Amino acid sequence: MKDKKIQVLQLGATNWTESMHPENEFLDWTYLPITSSPEAINDWLKKNKQPSVLLLLAPEKYDRLDDILSNATPYRIVYDPKTLVGHHELQEKLDRAFALRMDLSQREVACYQLTKYFYLPQYGDRLMIKDVYIAPGFANSATYEGSANLAFDANFGHELKSVASWQINTIAEPRFNHEYWLENTMSRDVHAELTVRLLAADTLTIVDQKTVDLAQQDAPFIVASDFVNEYFLSFSLRVRGNGQLRIGNLHHRRSRGTFGQYILGAKRHVDDDSEELMTYFDPGNLKPPLTVYFSGYRTAEGFEGYPMMKGLKQPFLLIADPRLEGGSFYIGSPELEASIVQTIQNALKQLGFEKNALILSGLSMGTFGALYYASDLEPAAVIVGKPLTNLGNIAANGVLVRPGEFGTAADLLLHETGGTTAADVDALNQKFWQKFRQSSFDHTLFAIAYMTEDDYDQTAYEDILSELGDGQAVVIGKGISGRHNDNTGAIIDWFYSQYQRIIKINQ
Repeated sequence: MKDKKIQVLQLGATNWTESMHPENEFLDWTYLPITSSPEAINDWLKKNKQPSVLLLLAPEKYDRLDDILSNATPYRIVYDPKTLVGHHELQEKLDRAFALRMDLSQREVACYQLTKYFYLPQYGDRLMIKDVYIAPGFANSATYEGSANLAFDANFGHELKSVASWQINTIAEPRFNHEYWLENTMSRDVHAELTVRLLAADTLTIVDQKTVDLAQQDAPFIVASDFVNEYFLSFSLRVRGNGQLRIGNLHHRRSRGTFGQYILGAKRHVDDDSEELMTYFDPGNLKPPLTVYFSGYRTAEGFEGYPMMKGLKQPFLLIADPRLEGGSFYIGSPELEASIVQTIQNALKQLGFEKNALILSGLSMGTFGALYYASDLEPAAVIVGKPLTNLGNIAANGVLVRPGEFGTAADLLLHETGGTTAADVDALNQKFWQKFRQSSFDHTLFAIAYMTEDDYDQTAYEDILSELGDGQAVVIGKGISGRHNDNTGAIIDWFYSQYQRIIKINQ
C-alpha cells in the first residue's frame, strides 16, 4: 500500500537533502534555513496539513519560536533533546507544544523513523482464539471461556513444547513496521514463549524468526519490514512447567515505534492481566472545556471520532478499548479503571482547568464509559447517544430479543462475573449503578439521545432518569424511533449539535 507522502519541513543550518538518499517516495522534503522569517515558516505550515512534520534542528537559534509552534501540529514537531542541555525554559516550551523527541545525530536513522512511524492512517486488528489450533496432546487440557479466552491447565513438562498456533497469518505491509501484543496470564511455574516467523509472501520461506518471553514482555514487540517485499507473519506458542496459561486476543497494529499507539502521541495503559486501553490528548485551542470522547464498539482497532472532536477546536481526549471483539465497555481491573480517571484528571491539570470545565461523551458502547466515569469526575456535562447501562441485560437480550447478534455481551458477562446465570446478569448490571449512585450530579447536565425501541438496553434512559430524579441534575432527552442500530445519523446529528451548544455555554 502506497501511503500519502509525509510533508517534512526541516529548519536548521544544514540542508539534509544534500546528503540524503536521492529517492524517498514517502517523504516530501522542504528545507528552510535558520534565517527564514516566522511568516515564511508559518505559511508552509498552513499550506501543508497532516501528514506533515516540523523538524527542528538547533531550536534555540530561532526567533519567535512561540509563533512557529502555535501553528504546528501537536506530536508532529520533532527535535533532538541532546541539543537543548541547559536550555530548560526552551525544553519546557517544546514540551507544552507536545513536540516529540528523536535522536537526530544520524540522518539516515532519523529519516527511517519519519518514514516508518509518521504516516497518517491508523490501523489495527486482532487474531482471536477461534483462530487458534490446539496441539493434539493438549486438546483435553484446553477450555474455551466464551470467545474471549482460551485456558490451558496442564503439566506441560520440563522442556518447551508446542501447544498452539494461529491458523491465520497476518500480512506485514512493506510500507510499515508492525507490532504485536498477546493478552495472557499464567501461573508462576509456567513459562510460555510466542514465536513469530517472517515468511516471504511469494515463496513462504522463513526469512526471519523472533521469540518473545511472555512473562518478560511489557510492551508490544515490533517486527520490522523493508520497503520492498511483502511478508506474512505466522505465530506459535511453546510452553513448559505445570499450571495454568490463559491467552486472549493477539493484537496486530501498524507500529508508531516509541512515538504513539495507533496515532502519534497516543498512550497505552496496560494492567497485570495484559489488558490494554489507549488514550490520546490534543490541546486544541487551550480554552475550556476539555472534551472527552469514548470510542464506540470497533472491530477495527483504533480511535473513533478524531475528525469530529478536532472540528470542535477544543482540547480533547480520545479513549479506545481494544479488548474482546470490539471493546470491553471500559471496565476491568481497578488498575485499568483508575488509569482512565487519572488520565482525564492529568489533562485537566495540564490545561489548568477545574472539573466544571469537563465534558464526557460517547456513542453506544462509549456511552457506558462516559456515564460510568462521570461519578468519579463530576463533569459539567455528559453528552451521549444510544445509552447503554445494564450490561447484564444486554447479554441476556441476546437470547430472545436479538438472537445471534452481539455475542460480545455474553463474553463480557462471563469475563466480568465468571458466570452466565441470572444472578451474574444482575451483578453486571449493578456494577454500573453502584458506581453511578456515588455522585449526586447536582452540577452536571446530561444530554441523552436514545432509541425508543432499543433492543440492547430497553430501559437505560428511564433508569437514568429514575436515578437522577431526586437530585438537581439537568437532563435533556431526545427520543428517536428505532432499534439500537437504526438511524445512527440522526443520533450523531443531535449529539454534535448538543456538543456545540453546551461548549458555547461553558466558555
